[in-house]
Amino acid sequence: SLIPLSGDFTIESWVRFTGTNSRKMLYSQYTTGTGRTSMEIGTDEKASFFCASQGSFQEADRILGDSALSVDTWYHIAVVRDGSTFTMYIDGVAQADTISHSVDVQDQDFEIFGDDFGTHTDDVHQDEFRVSNTARYTSAFTAPTEPLQNDANTLLLLHMDGTDGSTVFIDDNGKQA
Repeated sequence: SLIPLSGDFTIESWVRFTGTNSRKMLYSQYTTGTGRTSMEIGTDEKASFFCASQGSFQEADRILGDSALSVDTWYHIAVVRDGSTFTMYIDGVAQADTISHSVDVQDQDFEIFGDDFGTHTDDVHQDEFRVSNTARYTSAFTAPTEPLQNDANTLLLLHMDGTDGSTVFIDDNGKQA
């Protein structure tokens, strides 16, 4: 499905790993020949966010989390675009790296935990996944402890309340995602 993300946006979720070799895409929007936007998280590497035109990726297009993620720990991870500035927050703390980029990720297929690298394992859990068309966080914040709320700026909200291993989720508006 398509989720248009031009202009300000926030993508956020809670994530927990149960093994040390997890490497997962939190989300990905990618179409050959156009922009690529994705967020990879894992315990074998730090959380990272990429925003680049196809074939033009440079280190300047990447936000890298400040520290490695631990096993059996829940993390709230959010990527926020405010104007042309992208910031990644882990548990409400802005990571040191930010990027300024003009790539829009509209009209591209949207995947949650996409398999772009082919090296992923299934030892990761996710809860509460929200995509918003606003910059919800522009400075340090306290990570939410209650289920995320649907509002006028919510494009997609998945509570992930199903059983482990589920591959079908119902959006907060009752639509299957």
